[in-house]
Amino acid sequence: MELLRKRHGNSLNELGSFYMHKATATMTVQGDACDETSLHPIWKQSFACFERGIDVFQSTHDNVNVALLTANCGRLMRGFARSMSSSDGKLQAKECDAYKKAIEYYQKALDLLGKANKSKRLRAVSPTGVNVSELKESVTWELSTTYFTLACLLQEATPLELMERDQVEKTIADYMNRAVQVLDLQASSARLPIYQYRAATAHHRLASMYHNLLRDSANEHRSKQLRLLAESHYQKAKHHFVPDEHPLEFLRIQLEQVALCEFLMQGAPLRATKNLIDALDHLVACLPALVAIQRRFKEADSEAEAFEKEALKLTQLFIARLQFTLLGLNKALSSLKKKYVARRVHVPALDDSLSERQPSHERGVTLVPSRSKEDTVKQLKADYASSLRLAVGADKSVDPLIDFVSALVQTSSILKTH
Repeated sequence: MELLRKRHGNSLNELGSFYMHKATATMTVQGDACDETSLHPIWKQSFACFERGIDVFQSTHDNVNVALLTANCGRLMRGFARSMSSSDGKLQAKECDAYKKAIEYYQKALDLLGKANKSKRLRAVSPTGVNVSELKESVTWELSTTYFTLACLLQEATPLELMERDQVEKTIADYMNRAVQVLDLQASSARLPIYQYRAATAHHRLASMYHNLLRDSANEHRSKQLRLLAESHYQKAKHHFVPDEHPLEFLRIQLEQVALCEFLMQGAPLRATKNLIDALDHLVACLPALVAIQRRFKEADSEAEAFEKEALKLTQLFIARLQFTLLGLNKALSSLKKKYVARRVHVPALDDSLSERQPSHERGVTLVPSRSKEDTVKQLKADYASSLRLAVGADKSVDPLIDFVSALVQTSSILKTH
């Protein structure tokens, strides 16, 4: 009898999945012309099958399959939410509620798997053939995706008629953080690269949000908090965006930090000088990403055209900010009354991806010669003049830019000691 019940439960799961996929396929084919009301009967049929299947598996105390069908209810609610999205892109209350319902189902599915594990009823593969480990990873990823999707929708189509602006900001931050927290970023799973990319993207979005809020803030205490939050999330994003694997994302984050430094320059000359030095430090840190971009330029890739277009846009922006920073440092240091002699400092070894560009006797830690203020200003003037000749044109060669930025490493390290 129990075997028949489980077969019945599996049949209901298959039937529910059939209706769910039918509704999803209809949305895909019809696109914007899809009538939301015509899909409602299909969603209802799917949901009814899943609910009946859950009842059947609960009667056999099969928590794994109950978790599977509960997760399918979450997937159904996500599809239902997408079907209710408005043509003007604004987040609707019923759409938001459907995503929240999906989160509840996914969380319940994970709780069921956790309970089954504690009661030692959890096997690598359930009696009905469900791979438990894969199910748990799949549900975790879909839960993270739902949090992330809802946060993005709130960020891009802020529903001020549904909640206050401050509440929107807190909700976005909460969902983005939850999207990262549910993922195991220490696991040796095959999913780890996509987990890391999700974490980096979430932190980048939060950093950009706090950065934009900072620009509109008139309260000094709030501005300080927003700056710290933006800088913290930028650092976390860079930790997961390895420049060799994601050079464009890494470069974009560094350029946003340069923009943040430029915004913070407003005020006393000494503070402006510090922010210019920080901006130069961020620009120099782009070196591994520039090397990775040059390597990708030389490789044949099916996505090369889109990559090259974005890379050229970012490198041109990089050159413009580099010129601005060098010119600003030139003026700031020239106006300083303080006479100083740069201390001898150690420059950390460059990234491994750059090591082949250094002569063997220069690899590792380099001792930078001491440099007076006058010599530093003189070098900055020469660097600025040289930067005006930088360009990444039709030949897509980034090598001159890489060589130029490599030469700035020592100057940046000296400036950071003052």
